[in-house]
Amino acid sequence: MEQQDRPVVARRPLEPTRAAVPSRSVWWANRGGQPALLPEQTVRVRRAARRAREVYPGPIGEVLAGELYSYADQGWRSPDHGLQERLIRELLGDGPS
Repeated sequence: MEQQDRPVVARRPLEPTRAAVPSRSVWWANRGGQPALLPEQTVRVRRAARRAREVYPGPIGEVLAGELYSYADQGWRSPDHGLQERLIRELLGDGPS
């Protein structure tokens, strides 16, 4: 089988875009002005997700934990009176952060 001659196309290297390279300098998420979760807040949310599985075994604990893990992965913080923050306080038994 003969190899067909193809023209060589010079491609320039891809330039990183703002979306491809996350920056820690952009601190406010584009979610109605809600601040980003700090690393220690993310740890707190994940701790509450693990606690949800302990307190509510079965499907209910899985749903609660899944919602909290999704909240932590989004990277932005809901208001203190929001459902996620109230659930975290309920599960961890602590006051507002």
